[in-house]
Amino acid sequence: MNIDEINKLIVRNIESLIEEVGSNPTRMAKDSGLGYTSIRDILTGTSGSPRYETLLKIAKGAGVDIRRITVGPNFDKVDPSDAEMLDLWHQLEPSERMFLANAAKAQIEARDRSRQQPGETQS
Repeated sequence: MNIDEINKLIVRNIESLIEEVGSNPTRMAKDSGLGYTSIRDILTGTSGSPRYETLLKIAKGAGVDIRRITVGPNFDKVDPSDAEMLDLWHQLEPSERMFLANAAKAQIEARDRSRQQPGETQS
């Protein structure tokens, strides 16, 4: 999952949370102690990638676990290690995310190369 997909997931999760609690972006922002346009800016993509601290405030304001926003409505059915990785990902700065994503890609490529049979070529 790349950063754009993660941001879209968060937007969908916040939208469904707003509907679930019978609120609207302005009221939820106020309940979360954020500026009145903060949530609307997240939903429209104006704010870019929301900071983890902002997501924590939204979760607290809505009275839900942070994983309700970072993973989704069925967060309790997601493998706990996957949910933890997504939560950790959101706590990183963009440059740290890029570094780890590149390291993971390199690790996967090295693993796949080591699994090839002798004399086999990559396609």
